Amino acid sequence: MFYRILRSQRFRAHQCKQMYKYALSIVKSARKNNGRKPVLKKLSARLDKYDARVDLENQVVILKLRNRVFKIKLLYNREYISRFMGGNGMRL
Repeated sequence: MFYRILRSQRFRAHQCKQMYKYALSIVKSARKNNGRKPVLKKLSARLDKYDARVDLENQVVILKLRNRVFKIKLLYNREYISRFMGGNGMRL
């Protein structure tokens, strides 16, 4: 039932699965507190390799969320980003 609700809100299938797993962990936390409010330290979302793609040439991160595509521009200069390009790996 939870899966269908999330899918109707246009979330992607693997994102629905991750949200369901996170909701179960919150329920388990509430049960440990004898039914009181669960202790939530930080709410966050994880992005899978299916959700984000990094284009270092154009300095853009492309995110797919709720069947929409978002483009986020990286603010670092080209010299810093060039450390992560190529097969040499990261140089310190």
